[in-house]
Amino acid sequence: MARKSVAIVSSYKVDCGIAYCAERIEENLKRYYDVEVIPVDLELLRSLAPKHVLKAGNAHVAQIAARLKDYDYVNIQMEAGLYGRSYEVTAPRIKILLDGIRTHAVLTVHFPPEYWMNLEEALKIIARYKILALPALYTKYLYIHGAESIWRAFKHKALQNKVSLVTLNAHEKKCLESYYDMPNVYDSPLTFLNPKSRERVRTRISKKDFKARYGLTEQDMMVSAFGFFTPYKGFSDVINALCHLPPKYKLVLCGGANITVIKEFTDCDPYLRSMLGLIQALGLEDRVIFTGTLSDDDLTTAMSHCDIAVLPYLETHQVASGPATLAIELSEKIIASNASVFDHYETYYPGRIAARYQSGNHVALAHHIERLCALPATGIVPHLEPDILTHTDLYRTIWEKQAS
Repeated sequence: MARKSVAIVSSYKVDCGIAYCAERIEENLKRYYDVEVIPVDLELLRSLAPKHVLKAGNAHVAQIAARLKDYDYVNIQMEAGLYGRSYEVTAPRIKILLDGIRTHAVLTVHFPPEYWMNLEEALKIIARYKILALPALYTKYLYIHGAESIWRAFKHKALQNKVSLVTLNAHEKKCLESYYDMPNVYDSPLTFLNPKSRERVRTRISKKDFKARYGLTEQDMMVSAFGFFTPYKGFSDVINALCHLPPKYKLVLCGGANITVIKEFTDCDPYLRSMLGLIQALGLEDRVIFTGTLSDDDLTTAMSHCDIAVLPYLETHQVASGPATLAIELSEKIIASNASVFDHYETYYPGRIAARYQSGNHVALAHHIERLCALPATGIVPHLEPDILTHTDLYRTIWEKQAS
């Protein structure tokens, strides 16, 4: 019997969390299907260049949409930033993709139901059309109108039984069902690894040798934080917390500036400059280590071998986080802020986050770090479900249910 074919529309083989997600989905679906990832051209689709380049981006999306009919099943990674920088550009492209669906597609939704047009974009539209004395109610309508048109398009396809939506937490599923009366909605958390791949990461290199890469001894406590250097990641909390910890505690920052927002002729990213200023002001130059942007293998190894992973995010109402997912899957001890994204993780993995703290309270964070690092380390992360196997099994169940 011939194997069914699957197309995954996503960024691919680039430094992007969605690309990493797509690669892991591809890897695990290949056991059952012939899988091809159809990559979106991020540079083209996110360009702010003149109209002819925007038209080229639309044509690129149309070419992808035309290919979807050639596959038995389709998965589209629905992350707002993959298809453009604004609602006005992104929404028509999303609709082009939806129009190309001829078989049942799973849309993996990486943004919340309230999201699409941010307030800054709404104000630009107000200015462009010289809308004056806008009532607050209409302002709110304009703010969410971008989202509404996208969700209406999703619902139209869902009612035709052409698509199912997979949200990355149960709250977003409930919102879609409540706000938009959306059919065919499922939830499954963002996951990357299966038990075998987690074990491969753990045994790739010894903890002692990994620490030695960064000049750390076995006695040093490796406190790690991860991700692009952006303000919402809350790195200042963990830098400030280091002041309240003994000298053997070293902070290893695994990440760098987001290349998609680096400006030409800028010698240093402004947020990185503020981090460096704080480190210097506190006299922590000898206790903070910057790894730079890591390969996937080195990032997962850092997650596995750090003594404690800190997720100090500010509240942004994001639905999931790549670094948080990897920490859940690989880090023995985890501390997270009170941002709501970690509430969602605790719904699926109760007890995996060892401590939570109020964003900005670096004194409490320091106490949690010292208390947890004093506990014996086993080097073992418990068996986790749901994982990437259950996530891709959900896709299979949806596709095969619709095919029967």
